[in-house]
Amino acid sequence: MLIQILPRYEKPTIKNFKSNGKDMTIFEQTAYMHKGGAFPEPFKIGHQNAADCLPVGDYNIAPSSFVTDNFGGLALSKYDTTFVPVLDDGKKL
Repeated sequence: MLIQILPRYEKPTIKNFKSNGKDMTIFEQTAYMHKGGAFPEPFKIGHQNAADCLPVGDYNIAPSSFVTDNFGGLALSKYDTTFVPVLDDGKKL
């Protein structure tokens, strides 16, 4: 599945909140997934800091990002999802 970070949408939004009495900050970045429909669908990627945000470009999800859920089904890891850049010729880096 193709994932894109688009120009002018690569900057994260900053979310501040408290968790177990501690101040927390999450940097949310908007990405777009192409699932075969007419338009890509937006979704959010959470990062621990702004430096972890993905640069503009095309990505695939690394196979190591998939896990087995509690019922034996396929799931995407909530905390260890890796996005692999796609080269211009469609190959992964």
